[in-house]
Amino acid sequence: PTVTFNIPDGSVNVNAKTATVTADTSVTIDSPATSITGTLDVSGAITASSTLDVTGAVTAGSTITATGDVIGATISLSTHKHSGGTIEGNTGTPIP
Repeated sequence: PTVTFNIPDGSVNVNAKTATVTADTSVTIDSPATSITGTLDVSGAITASSTLDVTGAVTAGSTITATGDVIGATISLSTHKHSGGTIEGNTGTPIP
């Protein structure tokens, strides 16, 4: 069976100490914007099909792999060059 709530001019609030949603196949949230005000703990993989915009620091406990270029402080990891250089192989700072 399906339970549907149609409240076009109102809202639905759930207030509880804990809340769990369990679904055998999937859960879909269809909204133009979604806010989570606390810590989000994800134990499975995350797939993003659009831009990921992070305003805080990013910490990775493993390898970060990119199929495109990685740019830090306007310097491209794929195409940047270095100034200077010595016979020992040491180079100067990257050139944007």
